[in-house]
Amino acid sequence: MLIGRNEYIKSILIAHGVIESGEDYDQQKQVISDDASELLVAAAEKDGTIMKLRYLGGGRVTAGGKEFIDDKSPRTAARWEAAVEELLDVGFIDDRGYKGEVFNITHNGYEFVERLSS
Repeated sequence: MLIGRNEYIKSILIAHGVIESGEDYDQQKQVISDDASELLVAAAEKDGTIMKLRYLGGGRVTAGGKEFIDDKSPRTAARWEAAVEELLDVGFIDDRGYKGEVFNITHNGYEFVERLSS
C-alpha cells in the first residue's frame, strides 16, 4: 500500500507536521537506497521491467539485462528483494502480474530517474 494514496494516513502525517498540506508524500520521499536506485536506473535504461523470480534453491532479480543476485547467497537475495520492495513502497514500480514477479516502472519512477541524471 502506498502511504501517499491513503487519505487517512496522509491526514495524520499532515496533522503531526511530517508532511505539509497539499504536498504528495511520495514526492517528498526523494531519497531511496543506493540498491533501489541502481535497480531502477538499470530497468529504465532498457524496457522498464524488473523481474523477481523465486525457485527451489534460490532466486533472481533482473533489470535491464543485468542479473543482480550474482553469488546466489541468501544475503544477496534478501538485499535485492528488499530493493524491489522499496521501489514498490514508494510507488516507483507497479506489479504487472499477480505473483509479484514482473514489475514495470511508473511515471513517478521515470521522473525520479530523470532527477538522478540531472
